[in-house]
Amino acid sequence: MGGLVQEMEGETSGVERRLPYNRLDGFTFKGVSMSPNFSEMESRARQLPREERARLAEILLESLAEVRAPAVETAWEAEIRARVAAYDRGELELIPAEETFARARKLAE
Repeated sequence: MGGLVQEMEGETSGVERRLPYNRLDGFTFKGVSMSPNFSEMESRARQLPREERARLAEILLESLAEVRAPAVETAWEAEIRARVAAYDRGELELIPAEETFARARKLAE
């Protein structure tokens, strides 16, 4: 994995890590030009406490997952219609929500 070697700041000062992207001018991420505000936001985000950085990362990753492909949406709509039709025909075994949640909690233990 290539990239820029950068010294980490804060509690791990002096430790080097290899970044998995090219950051030649401070505004390039995998060949995509970034606005000058990006460097400022990145710098400010790195100053957040660990828990807040983790939450920010989670929020940003979730925002990427919100982009859906039309083919996927079409397939889900067809699946929903098929399940509703099967329900209407009495072909599905229904499981009460309480039982489903109890099973999920048991699996999570």
